[in-house]
Amino acid sequence: MLDDPGERWPEEAALDAEVQPLVARRIPAGHADDPFACPCCANVFRKILDGAGIDLRDHARALPAGADVAGGSFLLTNARIHTMDPAQPSADTLRVRDGRITWVGNAARAPRPAAGEQVIDAGGATVLPGFIDPHMHLAPLAMLHSFENVGPFRFPRTAEALRHLRQVAEATPPGDWVVGRQFDPSLQAGPANLTRELLDQVSVEHP
Repeated sequence: MLDDPGERWPEEAALDAEVQPLVARRIPAGHADDPFACPCCANVFRKILDGAGIDLRDHARALPAGADVAGGSFLLTNARIHTMDPAQPSADTLRVRDGRITWVGNAARAPRPAAGEQVIDAGGATVLPGFIDPHMHLAPLAMLHSFENVGPFRFPRTAEALRHLRQVAEATPPGDWVVGRQFDPSLQAGPANLTRELLDQVSVEHP
């Protein structure tokens, strides 16, 4: 998330020298150094941590040092490789040594396989860079768990979603909130927008 570097939580501005390098080396250039700089749960997550008396700096200090990833060695041929490198957007051969890609190019210039080196024929399969997104939005997930899922994968039609919310409202004490999530009129058959009249069909006793 691109952020204003001047707008930082005081706690994060005070990260000590022991933890700051661990955070900084994982931050792309031009991005904020707030590790919770997420548009959907940054503020909520920070307040939850503060309220619970949790300091993630203590957690960071306790983490063991990461070991270098070791892997196999092989020569991959006959592939459709998308490199994401503008200077060489495609290739058909790559070499991996100890789990790391050491060469990418075309078969005509490929290195000769070393003695005993495994050669894998990809059979024209497409090879893409690894897509890694190991994160979750913890605070919203915890809160949304109690919200009613009225999304398109559960209710293909808006009328079905509203009917479900009406059933929920009937089982909810008057005055209590009835909250839905995942509603998407672009994917659910029905009106383009939810109007007051449609919501009044669900309940006039619940916000």
